[in-house]
Amino acid sequence: IRDLVRSRGLGDVYKRQYPEGTIILENFGPIHLSGLTVKKATKRIENRLSKLYLGINGYEKNTFVNVSVGKSRTIKINIVGEVAVPGSYTLSAFNTVYNALYVAGGITENATLRDIKVYRNNKLINKVDIYKYLTEGDASGDIALENNDLILVKPYTNRVTLKGAVKIEGRFELLKNESLQDLLNYASGFNEQAYTKTIKVKRISDGEHIVADINKDQFEIFTPKSGDVFQVDKVLDRYKNLSLIHI
Repeated sequence: IRDLVRSRGLGDVYKRQYPEGTIILENFGPIHLSGLTVKKATKRIENRLSKLYLGINGYEKNTFVNVSVGKSRTIKINIVGEVAVPGSYTLSAFNTVYNALYVAGGITENATLRDIKVYRNNKLINKVDIYKYLTEGDASGDIALENNDLILVKPYTNRVTLKGAVKIEGRFELLKNESLQDLLNYASGFNEQAYTKTIKVKRISDGEHIVADINKDQFEIFTPKSGDVFQVDKVLDRYKNLSLIHI
């Protein structure tokens, strides 16, 4: 990281940088920045310099710290399992889990989207649920990667199919504790033509197919099983209280 501190009469006090992530500023000694984001690195430098330059903090700031990245270091990561091209990759240290999956050609048809695991030093450090990002915009699982991290993409475990009068038809992967209502939420709910009082489910049980109706008051407690096919029908094509006028 290249660090410049500019203020009134202060000029550039950047001195040296070391590959282990430490910078040396004159009269301040070493400041360790390894593993920090640019924002956090800036804050750490400001805290150290504020002991001498009072204008860095406070309401009347006249001293400013600018931290910029010159050349980023590279890291080596491994991606295994249900991705298009498993293997070892050398990436910029700024890459995240989602970036790595993209570089590996994306996930396969059989991959899980709900339980992608990240290992560091042989320990599980994170589980990534991509549905949170797709449905809620929650990217908290997309963590920054470090050297020798391992990303494991296993096959899906519980996939069901939703058809009919919903906004998004298709196959969805559900967690063990998720309900039919969760499935509807992932599909963005019913469309305008949906009959919302019941949903049909086709399930394989004891070697044969069974069909059942699930009432609206059961949506939140009904637990889908892998292989279930849910059908949301349209409203009946008939009219109520229609008066016909003959001319």
